[in-house]
Amino acid sequence: MQTIYLIFDDDELIRHLKEYLEIEGYQVKAFNSIKSAEHAIAKSVPDATILDLDFSDGSGFSFIKKVREKEEFAIIIVTKRNEESDRILGFELGCDDYITIPFSHRELLLRLNSILKRKEKTKEDTLKCEWTLNDDRLYLERDKHIFFLNKKLISLTASEWKILAYLSQNDGLLISRSRILDNCFDVSDGYERVIDTHVKNIRAKIGKDWIETVRGYGYKFTGKKNLP
Repeated sequence: MQTIYLIFDDDELIRHLKEYLEIEGYQVKAFNSIKSAEHAIAKSVPDATILDLDFSDGSGFSFIKKVREKEEFAIIIVTKRNEESDRILGFELGCDDYITIPFSHRELLLRLNSILKRKEKTKEDTLKCEWTLNDDRLYLERDKHIFFLNKKLISLTASEWKILAYLSQNDGLLISRSRILDNCFDVSDGYERVIDTHVKNIRAKIGKDWIETVRGYGYKFTGKKNLP
């Protein structure tokens, strides 16, 4: 049974969501503060967290940034804040989806199921791969969520990791921005410029030649996979 953490300071919303998700077969634990949720995660990591952004003891954004430094469980933001800047910041910090209130419980469930299935599929993919570009070697250890460039560990954010892992696993293929969004973030194509920002940051860390830009369409990973 998969475990979901709900983090809201709205007791009524927590009660409705908890009942609904438990009927659907999830184990649900609820928290009404950032601090209590952080303590719980330190003891037991959930499969997914659904949270608001505003709390008396902290910010949902700060919470996401902190946990993404160590953990890769699914994160869905559910909030009344619908500004584009908030959405973009959420995705840049590593959330998997962003839903505004009011919302449909059924839609939330479908999005949650989709994210968890995608993450499970990722676990089943090849755990270790290596690519060559000129004299450089890029090495992936998927189970540890790390990349090495010429045996040097690359420091990537959660979002950068998702994009580089997806592009490299589709090496040589032209991948549109909307496809990257669909497979890495579960969001609409209205936020394609978030991808451009992440790719720019990735290039600064591994070199610009690993990812080719196809103007007006998307990106292509140019490394050549080394067969085992």
